[in-house]
Amino acid sequence: MTYESAIRFWDLLGRPPRRLETSCRMESLPAGKPGDGDVERLRGLCQRLYGQGVEYLLDSRLDLAAGSTSDRSYRHDVRSHVWSGAIPADSWVSVGNGIYVATPEHCYLERTRLPHDSPIASELDVIRLGCYLCGTFSLMDTGVERGSIMGRQALSSVDALARHLSGADVRGVRKASELLRYVLERAASPREVTTALQLSLPHRLGGFGLGRPQLNHPVPIPRELWTREGPRSYRLDICYPASRLAIEYDGSPHLTSGRMASDARRHNDLERMGWHVVRVTSGQLSSREETLKIAKGVAALRGMPFRNRSVSFSDNWGEFRRVMLPWQRLG
Repeated sequence: MTYESAIRFWDLLGRPPRRLETSCRMESLPAGKPGDGDVERLRGLCQRLYGQGVEYLLDSRLDLAAGSTSDRSYRHDVRSHVWSGAIPADSWVSVGNGIYVATPEHCYLERTRLPHDSPIASELDVIRLGCYLCGTFSLMDTGVERGSIMGRQALSSVDALARHLSGADVRGVRKASELLRYVLERAASPREVTTALQLSLPHRLGGFGLGRPQLNHPVPIPRELWTREGPRSYRLDICYPASRLAIEYDGSPHLTSGRMASDARRHNDLERMGWHVVRVTSGQLSSREETLKIAKGVAALRGMPFRNRSVSFSDNWGEFRRVMLPWQRLG
């Protein structure tokens, strides 16, 4: 089982636990297409592992690896992914009963080999997947367009992805390695990924090129600002620690009176600690004009020039928003 099905598998089970970490070192995929019994055995295993949560994995077609085009399955509930040639070490994990699941790191590499409708969209999808695998949220649904967000531990890390790529010599490795520099860790929602990438990616990928931020960065609160029941640290949505700049969200969860008071205290504490706080809303981030104002403000607070944008940047930014904004609206 590979790609989207494998990602959903680990979404539900979590990072491969030690009891399942039996790596399969294959030089190539075995010949032969999966039969009806193989698919049903896989579905049965998932049912035993997940119970009621199995619909998230099985409501869509299963992504299964094939060693050649002649081994592709044409079942209506299977989507075949041909992987010809050598297989990097530690790409597969045995989950029992003769079933193997691609590791999160292999899924990242595999994404670079899949066709796409535009070069920019293809690279953005790879970066977005890397952020998802290294993030702490799960889209528990059968598609990214309509998922509900749940928390989970990160399935991988930038270091783990880099280690996997360093031992591989197959098509897609160079592209995957180049794009890894843009992958961000510890994102807690699609909105954080989209906003941070829009600020940080280079112009050719539709970003403002304002530097790599930290996501959910912990900041200790000085003792003199402690309250009896208050927190001892704040976790900043998006921040540039060297610039003492925090970007915080105002969204629907922030509209209760208690949350508004908590946010106001947090805002005041951060400013007393020497941080600049930029508050943004989903409405602002959905508007090109408002997003441009936010980016200009971030550049000014970071002491960076905000250069005139070329026609090509406008097109690239439009492509970024076309690809990423539907995902951002999930949370």
